Amino acid sequence: MDISGNGALVTGGSSGSGLEIARQLLERGARVVITGRRKAVLDQAVHALAASLRITGISADARGHDILVNNAGGVRETPMMATSGENPPGGRDTAAAVARDTSEAMIEGHLEVVRGGAEHVERVKRNRIDPGAVDEALRPMKSSMEEASRNHSAL
Repeated sequence: MDISGNGALVTGGSSGSGLEIARQLLERGARVVITGRRKAVLDQAVHALAASLRITGISADARGHDILVNNAGGVRETPMMATSGENPPGGRDTAAAVARDTSEAMIEGHLEVVRGGAEHVERVKRNRIDPGAVDEALRPMKSSMEEASRNHSAL
């Protein structure tokens, strides 16, 4: 898909992967609106991307755009998980890597992006078919995961 000239709304676009997705969409010619819940951070992000006249930051309105990147809540992919105590196999994803895979998936017409390697992709597929089985497979790790993330705050 040629995204040049299309309007894109990137929620959670004031930092992390959302900010990088916005940056890469701008580089590919899209007009981008980013939203975020922290006005000061949103204003900083818009200023950082201001070299392009195709960037706008707003606090809410999601109507009238051709592309929606519903990024809020992505976690593996980012600084949001810095205090999690968890260290996924292969380490943490960079915001730029998440943004690259996401924007490429849109251009190639994919409806979703599942990151984290083949094992994670299979776990996601299994979870759609039989979420109880995935819960059981992860149950032995529950207490260690709870302990590792005890002091985690995603805010």
